[in-house]
Amino acid sequence: MPEYFRFVRITFDPSKYDAMMAHADSQVERIKGVPGVRAVRTVRVAENQTITIGRYDSKEAWEASAEQIASIWSGFAEFMTEEAYTRDGDMVWSYDRE
Repeated sequence: MPEYFRFVRITFDPSKYDAMMAHADSQVERIKGVPGVRAVRTVRVAENQTITIGRYDSKEAWEASAEQIASIWSGFAEFMTEEAYTRDGDMVWSYDRE
């Protein structure tokens, strides 16, 4: 069963960036408690945007955790200036440097 990835682009108020990152740090234990989550990475792609990549064991793991993940994401609403843009799918190719 292939790994599953979810990409979430958020647009936020840049003046709240530090508070948003502090909030993200405060969610680590909750994320650790979500079965099937392998990794989470966030990349700042513009002054007011990030893309977060969630890596899951499988699509089924993502679906089973969707409610928990939505609860975690809901805490970011105060920083966002528009709806999140999401895409997801199965991993079809990868390269890892040893």
